[in-house]
Amino acid sequence: AMAAQPDADRSVAAAAMLRLGGFAPATMQSLAARAASSLSGRLFNVVVSNSPGPQRPRYAGPARMTEIYPVMPLARNQALAVGITSYDGGVHVGLNGDRKALSDVDVLAGMVTDALEELKGTIW
Repeated sequence: AMAAQPDADRSVAAAAMLRLGGFAPATMQSLAARAASSLSGRLFNVVVSNSPGPQRPRYAGPARMTEIYPVMPLARNQALAVGITSYDGGVHVGLNGDRKALSDVDVLAGMVTDALEELKGTIW
C-alpha cells in the first residue's frame, strides 16, 4: 500500500494505514517522526502520531505483553512529541518533551489522564 503512494507530499488514508497491519507500531512511529523532522524547524514544535498496534496479545516466550507505550523522538527545535498507539483493546499514550522548552511534561501527562477520565463520563 505504501508503494502506491509515490508522491511524498500526499497523505496516506486511514484505511490504507489499517491495511498495513503487518507493520509494528514502532515502524509507523519512526516513519511519522522522519516525515515530521524535515518540517519541524519551519512549521511547528509539537508532533502527534497515532499508529494502530496489534489487537491480539503478544508474547516474549511465556511472558504476555500487557501494555505498549510509544516513544517519539524529538527533532531539532521541537518541544513535544506525542505517540499514541493501540494494543489489545487499549490505547496508550507516550509523551517525550524537551526539558528546556517543556520542563513540566509530567503535569501534561496528568492533564491527559484527567481529560480522558472526563471523557469517559461523556455520552456520545
